[in-house]
Amino acid sequence: METILYVLTFDFWLLFSIGIGSSIIGSMFGAAGLVTIPAMLIVGIPIHLSIAANKFATGLSAFTNVMTFYRRKSLDLKMTAKQIITGIAGGVCGAFFCYTAVGTYYEYYCLYPACFFFFHRCNQQKIYG
Repeated sequence: METILYVLTFDFWLLFSIGIGSSIIGSMFGAAGLVTIPAMLIVGIPIHLSIAANKFATGLSAFTNVMTFYRRKSLDLKMTAKQIITGIAGGVCGAFFCYTAVGTYYEYYCLYPACFFFFHRCNQQKIYG
């Protein structure tokens, strides 16, 4: 009964319409999180739930893309397996590093390699300069 009453509230329809709008923006430009996270924060949803909802939607979108490529037979399974293994290993190592480095300067340890690899990759592809 409480669920039915929540559908009648303004917050529900506001979030529903923002979700529809951000889905359209996300489909066209790939930046739905730039709309959904601030909208959820304005309505009063805590930051950790806003980010979790955004990541869940992003994961579903990525899974849908993988399935589409698989059905079209344009998915390199060998490369995909390597990327999945590397992604899981990087996620586990990153989570462990952040968990053990709480209170230290771990953001600098993450920022410098990220900048190095970004500019190194840009230099290889001649994106700038």
